[in-house]
Amino acid sequence: MQLADEGRIYDTWTHAVLVNPAPALYTNRFGKQAKATKPEEMKAWFALAEQAHQLQVPGKTADLRELAYEFGDPTLPKKARIADGFGKIPVDDPRYIAYLIGDVEASRYVAKVLYKRGKLDNYAMREQRIESRKAAISSNGWRVHQERAQARADYLKERRDAIMTNLVRDYGFPTKGDQPWKTNPGKNAIMAVLRDHGITPQTRPDWPHTEGMKNLPKAQEKARECKREADDLRKFMDEEGHTLPERSRKAREKKIVALEEKAIVPEWFGLSLSGTTMLDLTKGTEVEDLGKALAELMGQRSLSELALDSVHPDGFVHPEITMLQRSGRWSTTEPGLTVWTSRGEGAVEKSYFLPDSDDHVLIEIDLSNADARVVAAMSGDDKYAERFEEGADGHLINAWAAWGKSVVGTNKKDPVTATYRQKAKPLGHGWSYGGRANTLSQMAGVPLDDAKTFVDGMDATFRKVVRWQNKVRKDASRDHYVVNPWGRKMPVEKGKEFTQAPALQGQSGTREIICDALLKMSHGAIRSVKAQIHDALVFSVPRDGWEKYRDYLLSVIESEMNPKGGQYIAFPAECGPPGENWQEACH
Repeated sequence: MQLADEGRIYDTWTHAVLVNPAPALYTNRFGKQAKATKPEEMKAWFALAEQAHQLQVPGKTADLRELAYEFGDPTLPKKARIADGFGKIPVDDPRYIAYLIGDVEASRYVAKVLYKRGKLDNYAMREQRIESRKAAISSNGWRVHQERAQARADYLKERRDAIMTNLVRDYGFPTKGDQPWKTNPGKNAIMAVLRDHGITPQTRPDWPHTEGMKNLPKAQEKARECKREADDLRKFMDEEGHTLPERSRKAREKKIVALEEKAIVPEWFGLSLSGTTMLDLTKGTEVEDLGKALAELMGQRSLSELALDSVHPDGFVHPEITMLQRSGRWSTTEPGLTVWTSRGEGAVEKSYFLPDSDDHVLIEIDLSNADARVVAAMSGDDKYAERFEEGADGHLINAWAAWGKSVVGTNKKDPVTATYRQKAKPLGHGWSYGGRANTLSQMAGVPLDDAKTFVDGMDATFRKVVRWQNKVRKDASRDHYVVNPWGRKMPVEKGKEFTQAPALQGQSGTREIICDALLKMSHGAIRSVKAQIHDALVFSVPRDGWEKYRDYLLSVIESEMNPKGGQYIAFPAECGPPGENWQEACH
């Protein structure tokens, strides 16, 4: 961190994210089409060898995996043998030394071209400093109570087995084959149990589609043809079947059955039945456990298993953190900490993340409504900013804007008011970034009429926000990128300016404020950071005098914005109670 602060460290990966961002689709160095639409896919684009290829400069001269395979445990499978061998390569092996020289030379070539594409200005050097903090947080790691996590994993396995037994008994879910959920009987069973609990394509317009959905019209026409053929054949059998030999008659009857089966397009045609979809569709319902069981059956690890699989020999998880999204937002994997919840039964999953030692406690500090505050600051909409006043309720304010104060009411305990407030809750965030009625209806799972009323009311009430959204869209259409107040240049996909441009400004603003806080912290404070999740930071601090550390951290995390053309907005931070684990520290 000290070297980065002195401007003496340069990382090509970090600079490439700014000046050579990953396109959604590209031809890689092997001549194959590759996607880069999410962080996990983008990693391949930013790898040194790929950057050298894309920038048309000499690349790496050797593949370290070949050496790792040679020195890895020969009794292991190939992938595991390579992973085992990296730490066993002799540092004086001439081939290893040649690899290092080639790596440095490739880095030098790549760096020169990247510098021509975008100089190391103040923002770029700030990113190098942020990268050093990110690396330190990953190095810090987070201690895991492995016995507690294992007990949770064992309990969930028993419950999953019981759920699957019921699914087999009551719905005929198949038990044979490597992937029974992909068979037609398996899909039919899944659709049946979801239907019995009110989850259908009609009640969930946000149900994700697969690529096969585009073939639905063809499938429907083919089904109609099969029905016509079956009807014609059945009519013939009714009239002439008695004249046929028994063998011919049975063959035609068998064909009728087959045609009638093909005359029905399955309800699941074109619908995603992936593990992630099962989790999303059942979340918060009485069959949430079923969704988890199906997801785990399909290969998704439970959160407890994910934590255990990510533990290193030191007893800590050391998450992989990337900043590859256009907005610069952080993505954390191994384990993916953003999927841990603070509500309901799943909150117990946080209980096995511990402070660094027994004389420490965990504290969680987060910014209050950060994304919405960025929108208020940049748009200059003082009416939109009223939601941040003492005692104000943003969801209720949105409901008033959409349906009127006289209709909604003011008492949150009133059932009518509570219903409207709940309707507004999932719609508000999407509207801030330009979501329209159709999109919001699908994303929030609310009727289209409600979404349309909400959008019309919000547009009419918060005119300055709409004006700001339109301005950034215009900028994106002209320049194919937008620039946030810190100086981050964020590419916008052609044709997606309407939603991407406002969203990138809002999301990047929260990210920059969190990064400002990390840069203001002492290096010692950085060493206490366990994780950064959205607009929250978790710290391990000494139990004795923890309030002193809390007060210092609050002072550097709290911030403000007063952008040109916008308005002054404060960004207060809140700290939860000290906890023996992450669950206790949540607030």
